Amino acid sequence: KVKGHQNIIIALDILVNNGSRNIELWIVGEGKDRNWLENIVKSKGLENYVKFLGRKDHNDLAVIYNKSDIFALANLQEITPAVNEALACKVPAVVMECGGRDFVIPNEDYGLISKRFDVDSMAQKIITLIENKDLSQRIARNGRKRILENFSIEKVAEKFYRAFTN
Repeated sequence: KVKGHQNIIIALDILVNNGSRNIELWIVGEGKDRNWLENIVKSKGLENYVKFLGRKDHNDLAVIYNKSDIFALANLQEITPAVNEALACKVPAVVMECGGRDFVIPNEDYGLISKRFDVDSMAQKIITLIENKDLSQRIARNGRKRILENFSIEKVAEKFYRAFTN
């Protein structure tokens, strides 16, 4: 529940009810809330729009990111490494306001930011990326560049080195 997948499912429901039919949500991972999430999907009649992919290793995740058009995160607590991974794969992100978000996505040049707990805002941000390919591509380029410049192994190692040697 803390990962906020239920909010993304509800945003998907808004998209489908507003006419988006060529859309699919992939949920990666396993956990105690899977049955609960599957029940939300069924109650909304979204079975044809949601795929539960289960647990994946890092190689599989890279393939999934690279097949995706948009990455959505509605984590209720904090931004996750998955956002960095998606951005590194040049996938534009829509994230719900959460802790640490401004560290990875400081503004909407790097990803679209929906209001906390606001599924309508999230749905609208996703629609914006679907409808505006130029914006989507620009955000994808900027996001990847930001990750490479700030979060690559070399950059993180350099930051650790400076922190411990100064």
